[in-house]
Amino acid sequence: LPLKRTVRSTRLMERQTKKRRAPRVVKSDDDDGTRHKTKPESTRNSGEDLDMNDPFRLFMRAPETTKLLTANDESELISKIQDVMKIQKVRNDLQTQFSREPTVVELSSAIGISCRDLQSQIRIGKTSRDKLLYANFRMVIHIAKQFQGRGLGIRDLVQEGSLGLMKSVEKFKPQVGCRFGTYAYWWIRQAIRKALFQHSRTIRLPVMM
Repeated sequence: LPLKRTVRSTRLMERQTKKRRAPRVVKSDDDDGTRHKTKPESTRNSGEDLDMNDPFRLFMRAPETTKLLTANDESELISKIQDVMKIQKVRNDLQTQFSREPTVVELSSAIGISCRDLQSQIRIGKTSRDKLLYANFRMVIHIAKQFQGRGLGIRDLVQEGSLGLMKSVEKFKPQVGCRFGTYAYWWIRQAIRKALFQHSRTIRLPVMM
């Protein structure tokens, strides 16, 4: 009898070990009540489920710990981001010219690089942009907290501040002679103040008795 218990216990431990090692499949419920299997996190593409129109959700997907960037780090990231912005400008010009979305071949030909290099530059540029945004998101939180109690909740304040941060990435020019954080600080405050001003101008009709 003790031998049987030992064998049974050993097999149970083996099954539990296999379960822990097996990749987990997370199931999610949709609004219609149906259940769908989602791919394991390790197999997802980096851009899946990211809505660029929802900055709060985007930044909540950021790494929990992000190291501060040096001036050299910022310079390298901004250079790669500007490369993508130049590609975007050429793409917009081609779209206007063709009255349709240009193909990868057409875009790479217009820029003068191979399709592989084009896709690589776009990927590196987007990664650099995300890294620069994530590194400065704590500043958005800090500034948003300063405007609490003025009519908008903290989530709305953070969202507006995040939009200001995104705008600063598009507008920043290294030639201005200041760090990106200093430049972004102004855009974040400006975006939040503008949102508060627009909110204060909202007309509220009295409840009819």
